[in-house]
Amino acid sequence: MIVGGSLVGLSAAITFARSGHHVTVLERARRTRQAVGAVRLDDDRLRGVISEDNATHQDAVAPAARPKRDEEHAALWTDVHERLAFTAEYQPNLTLLHETQVVEVGQDADTVWAVTDSGATLRASMLVGADGPRSLVRRAVAPDYPDAASTGYGVWYGTATEADRLHVGTRPSGLELMDRGHQVLLGFPLDDPFTEPGAIGWGLGWTWYGSVDGLFPGPRVPYGCSDRDALTPESVDDALREQLISEAERRWPPLWQAAIATSIREQRVGGIAVLDYLPVKLANGRMVLIGEAVHATTPLSGRGISVSLEDIDALSWHMRSVRERGVLAVLSEYEHERLPAAQELVRNDRRLRCHIER
Repeated sequence: MIVGGSLVGLSAAITFARSGHHVTVLERARRTRQAVGAVRLDDDRLRGVISEDNATHQDAVAPAARPKRDEEHAALWTDVHERLAFTAEYQPNLTLLHETQVVEVGQDADTVWAVTDSGATLRASMLVGADGPRSLVRRAVAPDYPDAASTGYGVWYGTATEADRLHVGTRPSGLELMDRGHQVLLGFPLDDPFTEPGAIGWGLGWTWYGSVDGLFPGPRVPYGCSDRDALTPESVDDALREQLISEAERRWPPLWQAAIATSIREQRVGGIAVLDYLPVKLANGRMVLIGEAVHATTPLSGRGISVSLEDIDALSWHMRSVRERGVLAVLSEYEHERLPAAQELVRNDRRLRCHIER
């Protein structure tokens, strides 16, 4: 059973179901998702999740030995989510339950369970927390250290597509990182992750990172799924829109000024607080964490999805022997492998923040 059916939860569900496990995904959002941002991702890993042709090969090769491209690309979040959701819906052994909010999880020696907001209780032999930086499952896995903390930073993010006709510069071939006065802008071209780079033409994504000072969003709720913290286009008032456009014109090159202004005016912009969580546990009994429930990564690294797919690869690899060795042994081995990598990722993000603050 997987709590959380966004990109990471869907990727995990498809991977585990293809390995012969019966999987149920509990996702509080509706099937159709509206999101304005982009996601940087590892093309080959995601192709391996989507393409059934690669499933047998991926399962047979240890994660560290799998091929990986030298560079990452970005795609519209909604495009990636739709591809994953469509694949999951046609996957045997996989049940998707949308609009199902989990309010409590628990376990005993033989089983785990999740209680939904409708009062239903679902049981399984193992529970995977893929419910983001403000994970509910993490409260059961690491009860002494359950919550991510505010970093004092926030981000705005958005997309500008070919229809915007951004003819103020040459389309970048890869990630561009710009640093101006304790603020950072990451700009990148948008591609369909399942075609050749550049196939969709003029698409740009951007993430603008800075301290919470009235311009950047701070934390809004104490706990819950990460998108509860998000500022949607409708919640950004006219004064703040104009302030962002003006600040972009003061700080960033013309191409990115235009991309930011277009995103804001066309309401393809969102904002969220940046959280920090240094994991101390990944597993507890029959429960385990993957993705941003483990490492609430900052936008500076931009590796949240790629590292989450590495989590899934590792967990899937260890689960090959679950029937012989049992859930507890398998999850303990996963924790032993992935905890140092997750901690190093968070420490690296902290070092990047310190560099900006100088």
